[in-house]
Amino acid sequence: MASLQDQLLKAGLADKASAKQARADKRKKQKQKNKQKQPVVDEATIAAQQAAEEKKARSRELNQLQQQEREKTLNYCAGKAAYYCKQTTAQWRNLT
Repeated sequence: MASLQDQLLKAGLADKASAKQARADKRKKQKQKNKQKQPVVDEATIAAQQAAEEKKARSRELNQLQQQEREKTLNYCAGKAAYYCKQTTAQWRNLT
């Protein structure tokens, strides 16, 4: 089936230049319409990204707490070691 444009051309009611202009206008309108479209927002993707960010933040917080506990334990052990080292040194001095 021929398009309306082809039918009008055959009937002599339109010429090739006006048909070409009509196609160009239609194409320009379609391009403008496509440019104005907002990107589709996928709620599931946004929720997944937000959950991942929250998980990262929580992980960073837990890692920081673990690091603080390690340092606290290390400092405590270092202090104990120094105490025992001093005590042992004193004992050795007393023996000699």
